[in-house]
Amino acid sequence: MRIETALPEPAGNAAKAFETRPDVVHERVRAQAARRPRATALIDGAEQVSYGVLDAASDAYAETLRELGIGPGTVVPVLLPRSAHLVAVLLAILKRGAAYAALDERWPDERLSALVRQCGPLLVTRRTATAWPARVWTPPRDALSEVAAAARPHTPITVTEDAACCVFFTSGTTGTPKGVVSPHRGTVRLFQDCAFADFGQDTVMPQAAPLPWDAFNLELWSTLMNGGTSVLVRGEHLLPGELREMVARHGVNTLWLTASLFNLYADEDVAAFTGVRQVMTGGERLSVAHVRRVLDHHPGLRLVNGYGPVESTIFATTHRITAEDCASGGQIPIGRPVAKTRVHVLDGDRPCPVGVQGELCVSGDGLALAYLGDPELTAEKFATVDLDGEPTRLYRTGDLGHRSADGLLHYSGRADRQVKIRGNRIEPAEIERAAGDVPGVTWCAAVPEAHDGAYRRMVLFYRLADGAALLPGDLSALLRAALPGYLVPDEVCEVRGVPLTSTGKLDQRALLALPQRTAGRRGTAARADTAELTGDAVAAVFADVLGMPGVRADLSFFAAGGTSLDAMRLCVRLESRFGTAVPVSQLFRTPDASSLAAWLDAAHAPAQDERIDPERVPLMPMQVGFLIKHLLDPQEVAGLCRLAWWFDEPPDEGALLGALRDVTARHEALRACYVVDETDGQPLALVDAHAPAVGQEREWLALPAEPDEEHAWRALEAALVHPLAIGDGRVWRAGLVRSADTGRTLLGLAVHHVAFDEWSQSVLCDDLSRAYRVRLGLAEPPAAPPPALWQVVAEYRRQRGQADLTAQRAYWRTALGGTPRLRVPAVPPGENAPASRSWTITAGELAVWDKTARAYGTTRFAVLLAAYADALHRVAGQPDLAIGTPVARRASRTLATALTCLIDTVCVRVRPAAAPDGESLITQVREAAGAALAAADVPFSEVVELVNPVRDGSGTPLYQAMFSLHDQEPVLELGGLAGAFRRPDPAEATCELVTGVWPRQDGGCVVHVARRQDRMPASFAWAAGERLVAILRSGPTALREGTN
Repeated sequence: MRIETALPEPAGNAAKAFETRPDVVHERVRAQAARRPRATALIDGAEQVSYGVLDAASDAYAETLRELGIGPGTVVPVLLPRSAHLVAVLLAILKRGAAYAALDERWPDERLSALVRQCGPLLVTRRTATAWPARVWTPPRDALSEVAAAARPHTPITVTEDAACCVFFTSGTTGTPKGVVSPHRGTVRLFQDCAFADFGQDTVMPQAAPLPWDAFNLELWSTLMNGGTSVLVRGEHLLPGELREMVARHGVNTLWLTASLFNLYADEDVAAFTGVRQVMTGGERLSVAHVRRVLDHHPGLRLVNGYGPVESTIFATTHRITAEDCASGGQIPIGRPVAKTRVHVLDGDRPCPVGVQGELCVSGDGLALAYLGDPELTAEKFATVDLDGEPTRLYRTGDLGHRSADGLLHYSGRADRQVKIRGNRIEPAEIERAAGDVPGVTWCAAVPEAHDGAYRRMVLFYRLADGAALLPGDLSALLRAALPGYLVPDEVCEVRGVPLTSTGKLDQRALLALPQRTAGRRGTAARADTAELTGDAVAAVFADVLGMPGVRADLSFFAAGGTSLDAMRLCVRLESRFGTAVPVSQLFRTPDASSLAAWLDAAHAPAQDERIDPERVPLMPMQVGFLIKHLLDPQEVAGLCRLAWWFDEPPDEGALLGALRDVTARHEALRACYVVDETDGQPLALVDAHAPAVGQEREWLALPAEPDEEHAWRALEAALVHPLAIGDGRVWRAGLVRSADTGRTLLGLAVHHVAFDEWSQSVLCDDLSRAYRVRLGLAEPPAAPPPALWQVVAEYRRQRGQADLTAQRAYWRTALGGTPRLRVPAVPPGENAPASRSWTITAGELAVWDKTARAYGTTRFAVLLAAYADALHRVAGQPDLAIGTPVARRASRTLATALTCLIDTVCVRVRPAAAPDGESLITQVREAAGAALAAADVPFSEVVELVNPVRDGSGTPLYQAMFSLHDQEPVLELGGLAGAFRRPDPAEATCELVTGVWPRQDGGCVVHVARRQDRMPASFAWAAGERLVAILRSGPTALREGTN
């Protein structure tokens, strides 16, 4: 589709008011690249992209787009995840004189196809070259620096400021999304000589807004057009903990938050704004109470209220909020128009006097060019009106407001049905159209529900045809498959009749007051007020963790997409909110906000009567196991957790050693002596609080340079894989080696598992990064100490005290009774095969499993475990399997911030032969894994004693195969040097067969299979790995294939 950009020329004074020189987004970014080519433009995880590289890479992409026929007037739909590559692609499209339409690739396929067709594209940009309504271009996955280095010259073409820049899709009153075509000048006007905020070379701003939204332009181009740094956020929302980390690590100082998310910060963690100098918020009416709380805690913060429909590109007005605004007794003003923009308060076509309410109408450079492919709607909404004797093109927003005597504009509400909920503009008609398409639904109404003067929830009421049966939960599931998450109603309610007002109109108040709503949402009437408050608060925490605009009270946390790691984050935040520890096992037993809120209402933290000696700290069950293995074989190396990073430039060796010493002094687990008490036989961590281990330098290895990176890698591995004397407090070892051919330096760490686990990786990296900066004089030492080991043990015991251990023990006796051993052939004599192998699964292949997990209301872990069970069943020919999987005990703030070993193992029993098809197997595994995790408060060592399996001393009891889904790679930055992580292979498998799935930054994963070479033949291990990989690459339809 080609876009007509010719507009009526402003006449007279209007022409003078908006006179400007041609200026476009990509040329302003290119100008920054010319001035400071080595300055950091983007931070994408561990990758830092300079302006020079970004400009050159986008030139390379632009040349490819030229060859593919992309030029002025075309629209290119972009379905890529947030990444540095995405930014380069957007710049390339602009350099070709085309416009981009950034879409969310996770939206339902039917919706995406419809939006792409609206664009009438010559080309669609996405990660996989699957069938699509247009030709697909998949940008190469090489690092941008490699793309830039291989770039061919691209001849710039002339692009005018009134040319189309981008297309934003927003809800339409007919139920069909409409594409808003925004010109370059709409974005440039805001950030060129900006008055409402300070954007410059020192600006560091997160990029977290949804890609199809105009706030994405705000976060990205405001920064890059002015030479600042954009920090990419991979999650759906920027949460307070992530902001704190970004401020400390990257110097983030500027922020955009929707009003709802701003309120969450104010309620949950107002101190998270520390270090931020300016915050822009808006998207819906601001809460005076929340604004006042933030300004009270951060009086020097520049806080800006931004208002503007997408048709006026990001902001039409802004207002610097002051304490006086909060004390006036009214609402926060939306302020004055931004540069090259005017806002009119009209009654029809006539201006309203000061203080009189009218419709807010916008004119100026920010106005959209058109609605994509809809000239009639464009003519209706973008009218030319005679104002002050001048023909003026303006947009009628449908918002009501007035101008006060001091010239400030104030927002009053909507003149039509459109509402904003959690910052998203929602047309109820779009929800109603989707619900009305469901067979059996004869009538429906989407009704917004207000609280404290602002819309908070959307409730869908529906009526069925005679004989039809459709439960609210089923209708909600159908809507989730048809609509983006922000359009899915928060609540769905079936009605028998439709209440009307005296004038025959729908009585929305009566619908919202229906008794079946209040009766169905929460428990008894006697507890309704308190329970409702708790339920709303729990649902808000659910939404916060899941990165969703809202979560229904009856929706399972896992059905909403929560992972096992999300579950731990949720428990930490619930404890912070309610002051009651929530075991992860409890979440599996009560997985929805309503039932979990009921449990919280009834829960009471048990008293802590027992005292723990801070210098003689009892070990946790899994730590005891690691210590015993070490005592039985002091030369063992299976207990070493190893990490490594490549750095392009060598770190300061003195500062690094000092930082390691500082981190060791900070965390007791890294300097304790792990022993068995000679008098009572109790396993202990001996901590001397007054004498931190300064002798750790003996485990610092400064290795000589090696000729190339492969030799450097081997040298470091050989140096790290040696036993650690944990009884003497030698818990870690570190080494540094340089590769002569590339000049890169490799840093490696080995920490004993008795003091360390996977969760601890991020704690260690964060503290080491900060300690290194402190040593260089670039940061202040952290003020708050981490929890002491005795506090960690006390908290662990407190959480166990809240669990129903009797019921959990009974579960394990029943579930694992008679568990068979894995049937494995003997290892051939003299076998000399490798101990491990790896395979790669692409992002597209993995996405199919994620989609299946959502469809079954479960996690990625559960569906991948089903695939693993099926693979083991096919290779071993065994109908009944026991599979071990690690669990982290981190369900409170104390446990989440501790660096120590807080893992255990649960055993999941799966019977693949009893599942006739893949659907049955996924359901079985989902239920088995959920039940096992719900009983995870009983330590595995105790489970073994309860079940008392037959043991021959030759292997792990209860299970001989482990499966684990791991977190993202740990990020380590040393004073501006970003480390490129490389994970060493395990020195030795912890049981007979260990299979791990490790996420990759490109959205795919690595399947790694390790074996005990003395107990597991290579033929069996590799057959199981290859079968699993074949299933994962084929998709869920391959489950149980050919086995019936």
